[in-house]
Amino acid sequence: MVYSKQVTEHFKKLYDAGALYVWSFNCQTIDRQSIDKAIASHKGDKHYNEAYYEAKLKEGEGKPGADCSGSFYPVSGFDTTAQGYYNRCILKGKVSDIPYSRPCMVFVKGKTKIDHIGWYDGAGRVYEMRSSKMNCRHDAIDLKRWTHYGIPDFVDYSDQEPEEKTCMIELDVLRKGSKGEQVKTVQRLLKALGYSVGLSGIDGDYGKKTEQAVVKFQTKHKLTADGIVGSKTWEALLK
Repeated sequence: MVYSKQVTEHFKKLYDAGALYVWSFNCQTIDRQSIDKAIASHKGDKHYNEAYYEAKLKEGEGKPGADCSGSFYPVSGFDTTAQGYYNRCILKGKVSDIPYSRPCMVFVKGKTKIDHIGWYDGAGRVYEMRSSKMNCRHDAIDLKRWTHYGIPDFVDYSDQEPEEKTCMIELDVLRKGSKGEQVKTVQRLLKALGYSVGLSGIDGDYGKKTEQAVVKFQTKHKLTADGIVGSKTWEALLK
């Protein structure tokens, strides 16, 4: 895993280096070799063709290149789409509910799927590889353009200040027998941390296996091991 501040630093370096949006690039240097490889991989593509890649070489030789999802590769360690990153978020929702003081992923949903991604810096602005024409940007978050946010499973938030306690008040106290979306959230968090919640997986049903996983988590974090997700357990899970 990588610390949230390291992700923000990664994007700041891309921005400061004048990174270019280059389709299919994952932050490698734009040079003759990388461009030739991209051209060979996209033969027959009407848009991302030889002319496109040659223009990018001319525009930014020696600079880093990436498309929107490829910009996350150096910090995530895996290559996937914007939709793929959204699917891997352990907490997610509409951008209107974004935790404003916490760095996280932000997304744009098209007609059928998530098709664009950026990194919210926790201070009101978003880093993104915007487009082939606009390249790397660091703009104020536009709540009309960005549609969703997500807390990724590969980021460690222990370097962040705890969320305000008012946020915790809105979370339910969960115990064996509880059901619903908040139970699913607990199950996702536990699973992301390596705790098994049983064969049923993330089903929103707080059963015996989920209770056992909570007890193990509480024991490791020196909390009261009662299997009940109260404010202190919520806070520890969300760090």
